[in-house]
Amino acid sequence: MFALYDRAMPEQELPEKERSDPVDAARELVTEKVSTARGAILAGSVVTGGATEASDLDIVVIADDPDAPYRRSMRFEGWPAEIFVHTEETIHGFWERKDERFRPALALMCGRGVIVLDTDGRAARIQEEAREVLAAGPPPLDGSERDRIRYGLTDSLDDFLADPGTSELPFIVASLTKGLCEVAMENRGAFRGSGKWMLRMANEADPDFATELSAALDAVGNGNREPLAALARAELDAAGGPLFEGYWADGRPLLDD
Repeated sequence: MFALYDRAMPEQELPEKERSDPVDAARELVTEKVSTARGAILAGSVVTGGATEASDLDIVVIADDPDAPYRRSMRFEGWPAEIFVHTEETIHGFWERKDERFRPALALMCGRGVIVLDTDGRAARIQEEAREVLAAGPPPLDGSERDRIRYGLTDSLDDFLADPGTSELPFIVASLTKGLCEVAMENRGAFRGSGKWMLRMANEADPDFATELSAALDAVGNGNREPLAALARAELDAAGGPLFEGYWADGRPLLDD
């Protein structure tokens, strides 16, 4: 989910072993693998619920590490684990990125995780700041950005309704679902998600919408496109209506501020 600062790290294959307690394993991992760690927050399904056999340890590490930010994957105490190593400054920098302001993956990890290490109060401070970021919600889109997502959803809906059932349909549905969630979350002033987090964030913002979306996607699988089309039309209407004729967009490259 966080591929923004991947760094290739060689990893030796280790034999599988029985998993230890996730909190204990996370603390031991950070202590052993990141010598400059000052704080660590364990996030993900192992602390929020819904863990499965495939669940891993997602750990944000606050460290005095000149190589930060970086991401490293490994196995430890029977767990697949990913550590996201930051300084306080790089965490704040990520929170200000445009993508994080709308899809706050790092803030969600820090704000909803469990502190497993805090030598000097940094982890507690970062967690409180993350919760403030989440409580504030995303900034509203400006007019041109709202037009962009309306236009994108309008275009995807037209493709969806026009496709006679070709092999392209699953890809059209994926594009339509992404655009629909983007418009729906903007309509509600809520954070977006990507991948499986599109549904999770939709459920947080509006459980009824999330339920309707799931049912509509099931209906498409059964050959009925109307529920998904109706849901897209309703969100477009709430956003100002479908947009095609007269749409104009600046073609110059956009700079991520």
